[in-house]
Amino acid sequence: MKAFPKNFAGVFANKGDIHFVLPHFQREYRWEEKHWKTLWDDAILTHDALPSVSGGTRQPEHFLGALVVVPDGTRNGTIPVHRLVDGQQRLTTISLLLCALGEVVHASNPKLAQKIKRLLINDDESGDLRFKLLPTTKNHDRAIYCALIEGKPVPDGASHAAPALSWFKKQVAGALEAGRIRDETFFETLAAAFQIVWVELDKDENAYQIFESLNTKGERLGEVDLVRNYIAMRLPSQAQEKVFDEIWAPIEARLDNDQSVGRSGLGELTAFLRHFDAMQSGVLPAERNIYARFRDAMKTRSDAEFIEALREIGRYAALYDGLLRPDKGDNPALREALRRLNALDISVAYPFLLFVADARARGAVEAGAFVEIAHILENYLVRRFLVDEPTHYLNKMFAGLAQSEGLDLSQPDTLRRILAEKRYPSDGRIRQNFSRRELYDRAAVKEKTVMLFERINAHLYSGSDVKVVLDGAPTLEHILPQTLTHAWREHLGEDAEAIAREWKHTPGNLTLVTQSYNSSLSNAPFDEKKAKLVAHGLRLNSDYFAGDFDAWDAAAIQARASWLTEMVLEIWPSFVVETGLSAMEKRASPTPPPKAIVIRGERIATAYWADAMRAVGEYLVRDKANFLAIHSQFPHLIKQEAFERGNYQLSNGWNLTTSWNKEMLMGYSKNLLRFHGVKDDEWSIEEKNA
Repeated sequence: MKAFPKNFAGVFANKGDIHFVLPHFQREYRWEEKHWKTLWDDAILTHDALPSVSGGTRQPEHFLGALVVVPDGTRNGTIPVHRLVDGQQRLTTISLLLCALGEVVHASNPKLAQKIKRLLINDDESGDLRFKLLPTTKNHDRAIYCALIEGKPVPDGASHAAPALSWFKKQVAGALEAGRIRDETFFETLAAAFQIVWVELDKDENAYQIFESLNTKGERLGEVDLVRNYIAMRLPSQAQEKVFDEIWAPIEARLDNDQSVGRSGLGELTAFLRHFDAMQSGVLPAERNIYARFRDAMKTRSDAEFIEALREIGRYAALYDGLLRPDKGDNPALREALRRLNALDISVAYPFLLFVADARARGAVEAGAFVEIAHILENYLVRRFLVDEPTHYLNKMFAGLAQSEGLDLSQPDTLRRILAEKRYPSDGRIRQNFSRRELYDRAAVKEKTVMLFERINAHLYSGSDVKVVLDGAPTLEHILPQTLTHAWREHLGEDAEAIAREWKHTPGNLTLVTQSYNSSLSNAPFDEKKAKLVAHGLRLNSDYFAGDFDAWDAAAIQARASWLTEMVLEIWPSFVVETGLSAMEKRASPTPPPKAIVIRGERIATAYWADAMRAVGEYLVRDKANFLAIHSQFPHLIKQEAFERGNYQLSNGWNLTTSWNKEMLMGYSKNLLRFHGVKDDEWSIEEKNA
């Protein structure tokens, strides 16, 4: 290795011929105005320190970091060619600043303009070799840069080179016009005072090791940039273009590193490399170690093995793309299952999902099993969300899940058994914690809460051919408003502030509406809100608020939270099977319990509140002609398939769910009987004496 300082006149061969080629894996020109401004400010300060400007005696030197190059022979017999391993952002920007100076002074100082041109092009050459610096083709950098240097029409493209030249021309013209700089002294600043450390590596040296250790001034390299440069330096130059075009470019096209994966903050390609490593090793690497882990995994491979490993990474990148964008998939059920998972922001599970996607691609797992696995993961993640389990545990757990003993992807029940032992919340814990869970404190939590309510609403339509959804973007509505009005303070009584503080952001006090409906509800009194929610199109609102209650206090909020809890436990049932009378039914049975229900003079004995609703169901069975109409109106209560919880099979073979608290059992009983034509004064409950 050779290392020594050089000014930019020396870098550009002092008007002689030289050719810098950026490897195919180098990133595009990325510098923006904040970087241009830093360089410009440095140039002005250095210019002012020149002896010819300041009157001093010491020639200033301003170092811009390192240029790392690997000699790559000569072209046309005399032109030395170097692969530019590091420093392309600075070298490109200095070239554009010199070009800007040349264009601005072209009419007033043509001799200087010609001198600048000879620094930037090889005068006697044509084609790519004509340009001393040859950028990559990404973002049309090469075509646009070459057109700018030659003063030709600029083609369309997203390159930052054209805006950079325009910005520098404006600065140079303004500074010259204001007398802030002189053209010759400013050229001296750029060509002589601006310097770099020229690091020249032998072809056989581990260039990437030198590259890693450099502390360069400029745009900080991310993990993907380090991986890309490692690939460039590992490959023989004759193989680079083919490998880039056939393998790496498709990976970067699939996975946009400017697009974040969920709320992780990681770009898609960065996240993929991290999750791919975790899938293979069973350990999730820290973000800062992604490149180091990649390098260590590849450094002992031959060139052929290295290229084959890149092909394998490309195959997995396509699978990862399918996880991020499930709509590209070929199976409707799997598309929907993955969409629902992504709504939970489940990037933490991608190492395991990548493992499953690979198994399906190899034919080891059917699409149906993949769908069930996705549902199992959704169940696991939702239930942890319900009790506000910390998520940091999941990083380690999901990274190693594929290596779990006893896991058989073709038998998804094995995954259920494994996850049931991985801090999986029980029904009892959910019932205990969910009602007090704060669901309005962070954007991510609010998004998941919207998803929960949407799923509950859809569940209430299960068994029906009709499903009502919102006609606008969903938003969370506080029933007890966030800001208490005088009417609400009177409604709640002397404990109004304490009730609001404790319960306003909890599940029982939240529901789902559109923004326009939210505005119409606002801080309205409860009776007005209740009437609007009863008339609302979503069963999530209309079914519950049709109940017989006229107060919205702590007890009412807790009662609705209990109802919501039973809904989510039906949608995402426990991996651990529970038998016997449901906990909800037991809890809904007060002391003393109901003694009987009387419907139009007919008395049916009861032991629990759930028995009363069962009696109502049997009463309705007698009306065979209208039973299907009752089912169509109440598919969330009566259907042909068994319910997950609180299921009771009616005498006609249909099923009724009674997994509700007392208030809901009585409210639903009233609605069923009303629909059947039984007036409120035609039935009653006999309660046992205390």
